[in-house]
Amino acid sequence: MKHKFVLLSFLIATLLLLQISSQAQTPYASYPLDGNGDDTTANNQDGVMYGSPTPTTNRFNQAGKALNFNGSTDYIVLPDDFDFPNRTVIMWLNTSQVGSANGYNLFYSSDHPSIQNGMTSFSTYDDGTYGDIFKFSVDQYDYVAKVSTNDWYQVAIVRTPALLKFYINGTVAFKGAAPNGRHSNNSGANTTVIGADRGFLAKFFGKIDDLTIYNSALSDCEISQAYFAGGSCKVIDTVHISVTDTLIIDANLNGLPPNDVNTLKAYPNPAKTRLIIDNGNYASMSGYILKITNSLGQDEFTSPINQQKFDIDINTWSGAGTYVLYIIDPSLNVISTKKIIIQ
Repeated sequence: MKHKFVLLSFLIATLLLLQISSQAQTPYASYPLDGNGDDTTANNQDGVMYGSPTPTTNRFNQAGKALNFNGSTDYIVLPDDFDFPNRTVIMWLNTSQVGSANGYNLFYSSDHPSIQNGMTSFSTYDDGTYGDIFKFSVDQYDYVAKVSTNDWYQVAIVRTPALLKFYINGTVAFKGAAPNGRHSNNSGANTTVIGADRGFLAKFFGKIDDLTIYNSALSDCEISQAYFAGGSCKVIDTVHISVTDTLIIDANLNGLPPNDVNTLKAYPNPAKTRLIIDNGNYASMSGYILKITNSLGQDEFTSPINQQKFDIDINTWSGAGTYVLYIIDPSLNVISTKKIIIQ
Protein backbone atom coordinates (compact mmCIF):
# COMPACT_ATOMS: atom_id res chain seq x y z
CA MET A 1 0.00 0.00 0.00
CA LYS A 2 2.85 2.38 0.89
CA HIS A 3 4.50 1.81 -2.50
CA LYS A 4 1.21 2.47 -4.31
CA PHE A 5 0.75 5.73 -2.40
CA VAL A 6 4.28 6.90 -3.24
CA LEU A 7 3.78 6.01 -6.91
CA LEU A 8 0.43 7.82 -7.01
CA SER A 9 1.96 10.90 -5.34
CA PHE A 10 4.80 10.89 -7.88
CA LEU A 11 2.38 10.66 -10.80
CA ILE A 12 0.23 13.50 -9.45
CA ALA A 13 3.31 15.70 -8.90
CA THR A 14 4.58 14.93 -12.40
CA LEU A 15 1.22 15.82 -13.96
CA LEU A 16 1.12 19.08 -11.99
CA LEU A 17 4.63 19.99 -13.12
CA LEU A 18 3.75 19.26 -16.73
CA GLN A 19 0.64 21.40 -16.46
CA ILE A 20 2.41 24.32 -14.78
CA SER A 21 5.44 24.29 -17.07
CA SER A 22 3.38 24.22 -20.25
CA GLN A 23 1.12 27.16 -19.32
CA ALA A 24 2.00 30.36 -21.16
CA GLN A 25 2.44 33.41 -18.93
CA THR A 26 0.35 36.49 -19.66
CA PRO A 27 2.11 39.78 -20.51
CA TYR A 28 1.38 42.82 -18.37
CA ALA A 29 2.00 45.05 -21.42
CA SER A 30 2.67 44.20 -25.06
CA TYR A 31 3.74 46.60 -27.80
CA PRO A 32 3.86 45.16 -31.35
CA LEU A 33 4.93 48.67 -32.51
CA ASP A 34 2.94 48.19 -35.70
CA GLY A 35 2.99 51.88 -36.56
CA ASN A 36 2.03 53.10 -33.07
CA GLY A 37 2.78 52.73 -29.36
CA ASP A 38 -0.45 50.99 -28.37
CA ASP A 39 -0.56 48.28 -25.71
CA THR A 40 -2.51 45.22 -26.91
CA THR A 41 -3.30 43.90 -23.42
CA ALA A 42 -6.31 44.85 -21.29
CA ASN A 43 -4.10 46.94 -18.98
CA ASN A 44 -4.26 50.02 -21.24
CA GLN A 45 -0.58 50.95 -21.00
CA ASP A 46 -0.61 52.83 -24.32
CA GLY A 47 2.53 54.80 -25.15
CA VAL A 48 2.70 58.34 -26.52
CA MET A 49 4.93 58.88 -29.56
CA TYR A 50 7.11 61.99 -29.85
CA GLY A 51 8.84 63.14 -33.01
CA SER A 52 7.84 60.86 -35.84
CA PRO A 53 8.85 57.21 -35.39
CA THR A 54 8.02 55.75 -38.78
CA PRO A 55 6.59 52.32 -39.70
CA THR A 56 9.21 50.04 -41.21
CA THR A 57 9.92 46.38 -41.95
CA ASN A 58 10.37 43.92 -39.08
CA ARG A 59 12.79 40.99 -38.78
CA PHE A 60 10.54 38.96 -41.10
CA ASN A 61 10.70 41.78 -43.71
CA GLN A 62 7.00 42.54 -43.19
CA ALA A 63 6.20 46.16 -43.99
CA GLY A 64 4.76 48.37 -41.25
CA LYS A 65 5.40 45.85 -38.45
CA ALA A 66 8.15 47.74 -36.60
CA LEU A 67 9.08 51.37 -35.87
CA ASN A 68 12.16 53.24 -37.02
CA PHE A 69 13.71 55.86 -34.70
CA ASN A 70 15.80 58.65 -36.25
CA GLY A 71 18.23 59.23 -33.34
CA SER A 72 17.26 62.89 -33.16
CA THR A 73 13.61 63.56 -32.26
CA ASP A 74 11.93 60.15 -32.01
CA TYR A 75 10.95 58.35 -28.80
CA ILE A 76 7.94 56.84 -27.02
CA VAL A 77 6.88 57.40 -23.40
CA LEU A 78 5.03 54.54 -21.68
CA PRO A 79 2.79 55.49 -18.72
CA ASP A 80 4.27 53.00 -16.21
CA ASP A 81 7.75 52.30 -14.84
CA PHE A 82 6.93 48.54 -14.60
CA ASP A 83 8.68 48.48 -11.22
CA PHE A 84 7.87 44.86 -10.45
CA PRO A 85 10.10 42.81 -8.08
CA ASN A 86 9.59 39.89 -10.48
CA ARG A 87 9.70 41.09 -14.05
CA THR A 88 10.64 40.16 -17.60
CA VAL A 89 11.35 42.55 -20.46
CA ILE A 90 11.79 41.22 -24.01
CA MET A 91 12.28 43.28 -27.16
CA TRP A 92 13.80 43.23 -30.65
CA LEU A 93 16.05 45.88 -32.15
CA ASN A 94 18.15 46.59 -35.22
CA THR A 95 20.54 49.52 -34.81
CA SER A 96 21.54 51.48 -37.90
CA GLN A 97 24.09 53.70 -36.14
CA VAL A 98 25.89 53.58 -32.80
CA GLY A 99 27.09 56.72 -31.04
CA SER A 100 25.81 60.22 -30.31
CA ALA A 101 26.95 63.27 -28.34
CA ASN A 102 27.64 61.16 -25.24
CA GLY A 103 28.26 57.89 -27.05
CA TYR A 104 25.07 56.16 -25.84
CA ASN A 105 21.84 55.34 -27.65
CA LEU A 106 19.17 54.08 -25.26
CA PHE A 107 16.35 51.93 -26.55
CA TYR A 108 14.72 51.15 -23.17
CA SER A 109 14.93 53.14 -19.95
CA SER A 110 13.02 52.85 -16.65
CA ASP A 111 14.83 54.71 -13.88
CA HIS A 112 13.94 57.37 -11.28
CA PRO A 113 14.77 58.19 -7.63
CA SER A 114 11.70 56.49 -6.11
CA ILE A 115 11.91 53.23 -8.03
CA GLN A 116 11.85 50.29 -5.60
CA ASN A 117 13.11 47.32 -7.61
CA GLY A 118 16.01 48.70 -9.55
CA MET A 119 16.60 50.54 -12.78
CA THR A 120 16.33 48.86 -16.19
CA SER A 121 18.34 50.33 -19.04
CA PHE A 122 19.27 48.95 -22.48
CA SER A 123 21.56 50.86 -24.81
CA THR A 124 24.05 50.69 -27.63
CA TYR A 125 27.35 52.44 -27.07
CA ASP A 126 30.43 53.46 -29.04
CA ASP A 127 33.14 52.27 -26.67
CA GLY A 128 36.05 53.77 -28.58
CA THR A 129 38.31 50.84 -27.68
CA TYR A 130 36.10 47.80 -28.24
CA GLY A 131 33.82 49.30 -30.89
CA ASP A 132 30.05 49.05 -30.93
CA ILE A 133 28.55 47.30 -27.91
CA PHE A 134 25.29 46.58 -26.11
CA LYS A 135 25.11 47.75 -22.51
CA PHE A 136 22.56 46.28 -20.13
CA SER A 137 22.11 47.94 -16.72
CA VAL A 138 19.69 46.48 -14.19
CA ASP A 139 19.99 47.08 -10.44
CA GLN A 140 23.73 46.99 -9.57
CA TYR A 141 24.69 44.89 -12.59
CA ASP A 142 26.11 46.08 -15.92
CA TYR A 143 26.86 43.77 -18.83
CA VAL A 144 28.30 44.57 -22.26
CA ALA A 145 28.45 42.57 -25.51
CA LYS A 146 29.40 43.29 -29.11
CA VAL A 147 26.69 44.51 -31.47
CA SER A 148 26.65 44.84 -35.24
CA THR A 149 24.69 47.46 -37.14
CA ASN A 150 21.82 46.41 -39.43
CA ASP A 151 21.31 43.05 -37.70
CA TRP A 152 18.27 42.02 -35.66
CA TYR A 153 18.74 41.04 -32.00
CA GLN A 154 16.37 39.87 -29.32
CA VAL A 155 17.39 41.15 -25.89
CA ALA A 156 15.75 40.30 -22.58
CA ILE A 157 16.11 40.53 -18.83
CA VAL A 158 14.49 38.37 -16.16
CA ARG A 159 14.66 39.79 -12.66
CA THR A 160 13.61 38.34 -9.29
CA PRO A 161 14.66 39.43 -5.77
CA ALA A 162 17.11 36.49 -5.81
CA LEU A 163 18.51 36.44 -9.35
CA LEU A 164 18.98 38.58 -12.45
CA LYS A 165 19.59 37.24 -15.96
CA PHE A 166 20.49 38.99 -19.21
CA TYR A 167 19.70 37.25 -22.52
CA ILE A 168 20.80 37.82 -26.11
CA ASN A 169 19.00 35.94 -28.89
CA GLY A 170 17.27 33.54 -26.52
CA THR A 171 20.39 32.49 -24.61
CA VAL A 172 21.54 33.45 -21.11
CA ALA A 173 24.50 35.85 -21.39
CA PHE A 174 24.90 36.81 -17.72
CA LYS A 175 23.62 35.92 -14.25
CA GLY A 176 23.82 38.01 -11.07
CA ALA A 177 22.63 37.16 -7.58
CA ALA A 178 20.59 39.32 -5.19
CA PRO A 179 19.69 42.45 -7.24
CA ASN A 180 19.94 45.39 -4.83
CA GLY A 181 17.46 47.93 -6.24
CA ARG A 182 20.05 50.41 -7.53
CA HIS A 183 18.63 53.46 -9.31
CA SER A 184 19.53 57.04 -10.17
CA ASN A 185 19.22 59.69 -7.48
CA ASN A 186 18.38 62.69 -9.64
CA SER A 187 15.37 63.65 -11.75
CA GLY A 188 13.21 61.24 -13.70
CA ALA A 189 9.52 60.49 -14.12
CA ASN A 190 7.70 57.28 -13.11
CA THR A 191 7.54 56.21 -16.75
CA THR A 192 9.43 54.12 -19.26
CA VAL A 193 11.05 55.61 -22.36
CA ILE A 194 11.58 53.73 -25.62
CA GLY A 195 14.21 55.12 -27.98
CA ALA A 196 15.86 57.58 -25.57
CA ASP A 197 17.08 57.96 -22.01
CA ARG A 198 14.85 59.20 -19.15
CA GLY A 199 15.82 62.81 -19.96
CA PHE A 200 14.84 62.25 -23.62
CA LEU A 201 18.47 62.48 -24.73
CA ALA A 202 20.85 59.76 -26.01
CA LYS A 203 18.34 58.77 -28.66
CA PHE A 204 18.38 55.51 -30.60
CA PHE A 205 19.10 55.06 -34.32
CA GLY A 206 17.27 52.15 -35.93
CA LYS A 207 14.33 49.77 -35.64
CA ILE A 208 12.52 48.52 -32.53
CA ASP A 209 9.88 45.80 -32.51
CA ASP A 210 7.77 43.55 -30.26
CA LEU A 211 8.36 44.91 -26.77
CA THR A 212 6.74 42.65 -24.15
CA ILE A 213 6.74 43.23 -20.39
CA TYR A 214 5.69 40.70 -17.72
CA ASN A 215 5.11 41.15 -13.99
CA SER A 216 6.58 37.68 -13.54
CA ALA A 217 9.86 35.89 -14.21
CA LEU A 218 9.85 33.82 -17.39
CA SER A 219 11.91 30.64 -17.56
CA ASP A 220 14.90 30.17 -19.83
CA CYS A 221 12.75 27.94 -21.99
CA GLU A 222 10.09 30.63 -22.35
CA ILE A 223 12.70 33.22 -23.37
CA SER A 224 14.06 30.78 -25.95
CA GLN A 225 10.50 30.07 -27.11
CA ALA A 226 9.94 33.81 -27.65
CA TYR A 227 13.14 34.00 -29.69
CA PHE A 228 12.31 31.04 -31.93
CA ALA A 229 8.62 32.05 -32.10
CA GLY A 230 7.27 28.61 -31.37
CA GLY A 231 7.52 25.39 -29.44
CA SER A 232 6.40 24.68 -25.90
CA CYS A 233 8.03 24.47 -22.49
CA LYS A 234 7.52 21.17 -20.76
CA VAL A 235 9.26 19.14 -18.08
CA ILE A 236 12.00 17.07 -19.71
CA ASP A 237 11.43 13.31 -19.66
CA THR A 238 14.79 11.81 -18.72
CA VAL A 239 13.62 8.33 -17.69
CA HIS A 240 15.28 6.52 -20.58
CA ILE A 241 18.65 8.30 -20.53
CA SER A 242 21.42 6.35 -18.80
CA VAL A 243 23.76 7.54 -16.02
CA THR A 244 27.37 6.36 -15.68
CA ASP A 245 30.43 7.47 -13.64
CA THR A 246 31.87 9.02 -16.80
CA LEU A 247 29.30 10.07 -19.38
CA ILE A 248 30.38 9.27 -22.95
CA ILE A 249 28.83 11.43 -25.65
CA ASP A 250 29.38 10.44 -29.28
CA ALA A 251 28.39 13.47 -31.33
CA ASN A 252 27.57 12.66 -34.95
CA LEU A 253 28.95 15.48 -37.09
CA ASN A 254 28.36 16.49 -40.67
CA GLY A 255 31.89 15.76 -41.87
CA LEU A 256 33.29 12.76 -43.68
CA PRO A 257 35.08 9.89 -41.89
CA PRO A 258 37.14 10.09 -39.75
CA ASN A 259 35.73 13.53 -38.92
CA ASP A 260 32.08 12.42 -38.68
CA VAL A 261 32.08 11.61 -34.92
CA ASN A 262 33.57 13.40 -31.92
CA THR A 263 33.55 11.84 -28.46
CA LEU A 264 32.98 14.10 -25.45
CA LYS A 265 33.21 13.02 -21.82
CA ALA A 266 31.42 14.48 -18.77
CA TYR A 267 32.54 13.50 -15.27
CA PRO A 268 31.93 12.79 -12.47
CA ASN A 269 28.34 11.68 -13.01
CA PRO A 270 26.77 11.97 -10.46
CA ALA A 271 28.49 15.27 -9.59
CA LYS A 272 28.48 17.33 -6.39
CA THR A 273 30.39 20.61 -6.72
CA ARG A 274 32.09 20.62 -10.13
CA LEU A 275 31.43 19.07 -13.52
CA ILE A 276 34.23 18.55 -16.04
CA ILE A 277 33.46 18.21 -19.74
CA ASP A 278 36.26 17.09 -22.05
CA ASN A 279 35.31 18.18 -25.58
CA GLY A 280 37.59 15.71 -27.38
CA ASN A 281 38.52 17.00 -30.83
CA TYR A 282 36.76 20.30 -30.23
CA ALA A 283 38.24 21.85 -33.39
CA SER A 284 35.86 19.61 -35.37
CA MET A 285 32.86 21.21 -33.64
CA SER A 286 33.05 24.80 -34.83
CA GLY A 287 29.57 26.33 -34.54
CA TYR A 288 28.31 23.62 -32.15
CA ILE A 289 26.85 24.51 -28.73
CA LEU A 290 26.81 22.60 -25.46
CA LYS A 291 23.88 23.39 -23.19
CA ILE A 292 22.80 22.00 -19.80
CA THR A 293 19.31 22.57 -18.39
CA ASN A 294 17.48 21.56 -15.25
CA SER A 295 14.37 19.38 -15.31
CA LEU A 296 12.14 22.41 -16.00
CA GLY A 297 14.10 23.30 -19.12
CA GLN A 298 15.88 26.28 -17.52
CA ASP A 299 19.43 26.95 -18.72
CA GLU A 300 22.24 26.39 -16.23
CA PHE A 301 25.17 26.40 -18.68
CA THR A 302 25.50 27.33 -22.36
CA SER A 303 28.69 27.73 -24.38
CA PRO A 304 30.08 27.28 -27.87
CA ILE A 305 32.30 24.19 -28.00
CA ASN A 306 35.50 26.14 -28.56
CA GLN A 307 37.95 24.84 -25.96
CA GLN A 308 39.36 21.53 -24.75
CA LYS A 309 37.59 21.41 -21.38
CA PHE A 310 34.81 23.08 -19.43
CA ASP A 311 35.39 23.10 -15.67
CA ILE A 312 31.96 24.09 -14.37
CA ASP A 313 31.18 25.24 -10.82
CA ILE A 314 27.72 23.78 -10.15
CA ASN A 315 27.26 25.22 -6.65
CA THR A 316 25.05 28.00 -8.05
CA TRP A 317 22.76 25.65 -9.98
CA SER A 318 19.21 24.80 -8.92
CA GLY A 319 20.25 22.08 -6.46
CA ALA A 320 20.26 18.31 -6.43
CA GLY A 321 18.36 16.55 -9.18
CA THR A 322 18.39 15.57 -12.82
CA TYR A 323 19.91 17.83 -15.49
CA VAL A 324 20.00 17.37 -19.26
CA LEU A 325 23.05 17.94 -21.47
CA TYR A 326 22.41 18.88 -25.10
CA ILE A 327 24.75 19.01 -28.08
CA ILE A 328 23.34 21.46 -30.65
CA ASP A 329 24.62 21.71 -34.22
CA PRO A 330 25.17 24.97 -36.18
CA SER A 331 21.61 24.73 -37.57
CA LEU A 332 20.30 24.63 -33.96
CA ASN A 333 19.28 20.98 -34.20
CA VAL A 334 19.76 18.87 -31.06
CA ILE A 335 22.00 15.95 -32.07
CA SER A 336 22.59 14.38 -28.64
CA THR A 337 20.84 14.39 -25.25
CA LYS A 338 22.28 12.92 -22.06
CA LYS A 339 21.27 12.89 -18.39
CA ILE A 340 23.46 14.27 -15.58
CA ILE A 341 22.74 13.77 -11.88
CA ILE A 342 23.68 16.45 -9.33
CA GLN A 343 23.79 15.24 -5.73
